Amino acid sequence: MYKMFYCLFMLLWGLQLDEAKSKDAHSYVEIGGDFRVVIVPEDSQIIEIPNSTSGEFCGENDEFYCFEHEDYWFSAPKSKALKKGSKWEKNGRYCEVFSSAKSIRLLSNDEPLFNIHCYNKDKSNKDTDRKLLGVFLYSETRGLLMMEYTLPDTGGKTVSYITTDLKGFGSTP
Repeated sequence: MYKMFYCLFMLLWGLQLDEAKSKDAHSYVEIGGDFRVVIVPEDSQIIEIPNSTSGEFCGENDEFYCFEHEDYWFSAPKSKALKKGSKWEKNGRYCEVFSSAKSIRLLSNDEPLFNIHCYNKDKSNKDTDRKLLGVFLYSETRGLLMMEYTLPDTGGKTVSYITTDLKGFGSTP
């Protein structure tokens, strides 16, 4: 009986992934874990295998690449002018390019890579309740390559995801 349910789960999971992959979808796997997340902007879907829930995405004319979900979120300006110290605010989160590598070889291309840290409050706010909410590795051409969050339902455990695709969310065509 267990094998039958397992086979059915794997079949449905595969069909869901195939449908997502036929669209502009970006897949991420948990580092050292079992979860897989697929971001499908076209359908406003965040698929956390085996669940699929809707999310909110920035529009084509918005100044950001962004998505918002109860567990996952991200934003980066479309301006292509990121550098160390660049800052922005989106949906109550204050983000800053913490560091950047002038050139990193990714799939035979040299590309700048940005380490983005997002907080619940702006750095200029003297309140001591400032918390790190997420860390992201982002390339302006390859998009979101890695994301790391402390999820509320994990008891404070940090979870990290890395893309399984050549390009991640927010990549240029």
